[in-house]
Amino acid sequence: MLDQRSSERGGSPLNTIWALILFVGLLVGVFFMARLVFRLLYFLGPVILIAALILDHKVFLDYISWIRKIFKRDTLMGVAAIVLSILGYPIVSALLLGRALMRRQVKTLQREQERRTQGELADFEELESRQIPTSPPLFREEGKAPEQDDLV
Repeated sequence: MLDQRSSERGGSPLNTIWALILFVGLLVGVFFMARLVFRLLYFLGPVILIAALILDHKVFLDYISWIRKIFKRDTLMGVAAIVLSILGYPIVSALLLGRALMRRQVKTLQREQERRTQGELADFEELESRQIPTSPPLFREEGKAPEQDDLV
């Protein structure tokens, strides 16, 4: 009876088994990839944290003050946050680096926008001040201008 129903749908139970095997294999692959990434972050964590501190130290200070606020509000949650931060320091350091990079990019874009709105200052050189006549004199004072009758 079971075979008759599966044949009515157009599939066999072997397809379901193969799909389950493929799904389990995919989950195992994702697990090993995540484990590899976590191990890399574990060894690179201190370097990543130092890079985040160099880029923007305020990110680290904001994180510490956030944990302090949690600790003041609820002591048990604060202790849990501290313990999880210590255990998951590779992830925390990567998140802090990402946040520092984003803040740096935002600051760069803000400076660029400010420069666009205010304009750039141009370098200039002050030239000697001379009096330039506004219009040339029409007639000379010493002599008269020649007339058409005198020229013929």
